Amino acid sequence: MTATSEPRTWTLEIRPPAPFLNLNDRRERRSNAPRPWRAAGWAAAKQAKLPTGLARVRIDVVVWLPPNSDPDEENLRATTKALVDGLGRPHIQKPNPAKNFKGLRLPATG
Repeated sequence: MTATSEPRTWTLEIRPPAPFLNLNDRRERRSNAPRPWRAAGWAAAKQAKLPTGLARVRIDVVVWLPPNSDPDEENLRATTKALVDGLGRPHIQKPNPAKNFKGLRLPATG
C-alpha cells in the first residue's frame, strides 16, 4: 500500500520587474526582453525555498491589472512563460520537462 499525500502549495508574489511582454518581444530568439522576468521568477523561487526536482507541478497565475485595462491574453502568456522559465531546472523540471509540463492556465485577471 502506498501513502497518499496532499499536494503542497506555494504562493509566489512577483511584482513586475519590467513592462509586460508581448509576443513580438519573444519573436527574436536572443531577445533580452524576457530576461528580467526570468530573473524575477528565479529570485522568487529561491526566496520561497521551493523544493527541487519535483516530478509534476501545476502553476496557476493570477494577474492583477489596473482597472479598465484590457490585456491580450496571449501577451500575458508571453510574460508568464518567462516567469516560469525563471523557475528553472532545479525547481520544477525532471529530465523531460515537456512530458511533465502540461501547459499554462491563466485562471483569472483582476
